[in-house]
Amino acid sequence: MDHTTNRPEAATDCDVLVIGGGLVGLTASMFLAQQGVRVTVVERHASTSIHPKARALSIRTMELFCEAGIDEAVRAAGDNRGDVGIGDTLAGDYDRVFPTFDPPGQSPVNRAFCEQTRLEPIVRRRGEQLGATMLFGYAAVRITQNADSVTVDIARPDGTGVAPVAARYVIVADGANGTFRDALGIGRHGEPLPGTGVSIQFDADLDALLADRSISAFFSPTRESILFLRGPGRDCHVLSLPPLAHLDELDFKSSDAQAISLINSVLGVDDVDITVLDTATWHTGAYVADRYRAGRVVLVGDAAHINPPHGGYGANTGIADAHNLAWKLAAACRADADDALLDTYESERLPIAEYTVTEILAMAKASGSLGEGLAGPVNVTLGFRYPAPGAHGYDRRMPLQDPTDATGQPGTRIPHIALTGAITGTLDLVDRCGFILLAPEISCYATALRSEPIPGITLRVVADDQVADVERWQKIFPSPETAGLLIRPDGVIAAQFTTASVNPPHAVQLARTQALHRMVLHRRTVGQYVTERDSETKTR
Repeated sequence: MDHTTNRPEAATDCDVLVIGGGLVGLTASMFLAQQGVRVTVVERHASTSIHPKARALSIRTMELFCEAGIDEAVRAAGDNRGDVGIGDTLAGDYDRVFPTFDPPGQSPVNRAFCEQTRLEPIVRRRGEQLGATMLFGYAAVRITQNADSVTVDIARPDGTGVAPVAARYVIVADGANGTFRDALGIGRHGEPLPGTGVSIQFDADLDALLADRSISAFFSPTRESILFLRGPGRDCHVLSLPPLAHLDELDFKSSDAQAISLINSVLGVDDVDITVLDTATWHTGAYVADRYRAGRVVLVGDAAHINPPHGGYGANTGIADAHNLAWKLAAACRADADDALLDTYESERLPIAEYTVTEILAMAKASGSLGEGLAGPVNVTLGFRYPAPGAHGYDRRMPLQDPTDATGQPGTRIPHIALTGAITGTLDLVDRCGFILLAPEISCYATALRSEPIPGITLRVVADDQVADVERWQKIFPSPETAGLLIRPDGVIAAQFTTASVNPPHAVQLARTQALHRMVLHRRTVGQYVTERDSETKTR
């Protein structure tokens, strides 16, 4: 099969079909292809995004990109200066201060900054290398599903050339303006952000205004604007304004005058020669879908939740969605797990989205449209927490822990613990296609699994002299003789062992079985759904 073809006939059968080839849809396909899943992406636009959108990639996102083998390419394509000036105008005085809130020492990687226009081609290319089929220039127009499969009719943008694609599951990643969520009968809760958002790409020589100040962006709270400056990771300047009521009345189509006026306001001068390259307007809100699944169809990214634009949490939350879902779909496709495992995608990720959206909205309301000076829900990137058997103190309204005080609770990300030698940290021990048991060398669980290996579980043993961060290691394994962590393919702790077992292999195997087959409340029965997509297209 030619995995890079644009002919729908090349993908008449697949395990998972992804509707939407934006950042989250492409990332989902990359993670699925890593798992060996036969995946096809259908995207109605002919190319990846042509407008700069998300640029701030969290530490967690970069951990996942490192796992996928694209972290170096992403950093090379981006702008890693990171310094952001804050002031009234670019020409005036300002402090080069824009604090980051990521706790130190919690990961072997750092956050990155890469425009979506440069990031999406990297993710797409990696997905294709791993075997994903990309059908750009074709729109999904209809979904029909039954108890065993899903059929998606796809067509050219003009509605011709309709062809069916059969899949075992479908991921809807058609964005904030997509229509399949409504067509599936899934509501949403939240509120709109009034006003119009604007993004202006332009060319101008700003060297004289910058002088010797090396920054990648300029933040003007009084002008409610962020100016992203041309540099190694950006081919032109971009002025971004969040949704504001007074922007509703501006006309950007008849001339460039309104765009230039906004640019000059932030520059603080009006004698710079400006060439407007493109202007895009948009509307948004703070919404979360009422549920994430309808039969064999699941929602990810903006189809599942719409975040206000403050802090760049939208893309990062969507990428985390895709990573949580990918191994579960792979397990279901391989028959390693029953269908109920897919319900845990909603029970784990929906509370994270609700918390994140609520916190960002409150941040914006408390401190202005750009959320100046507030950290937002940063702990959720590394300190996210899922409901899990054996966990203590889980709160659905605040589903997180302090990542600097991790104790190995089930449902949390495996803590990064620095190690010596070729393996530099515990995150490198995770098996993206299977479970691992992480244990101290003297653990009774390690001893038992050495002599009695368990299919589907890889034993990862760490000796005392391999541990570089002894204090953190001892906090996770305070009783090393009877300790162990069962880690899922997504790096989340499935079970924590702290006491001896009469039969350690049986205890570990039982924990894996529970992780793969555990039921959640309100399990849904797969029914017959028929959904239609209207002809409305979103601005690209």
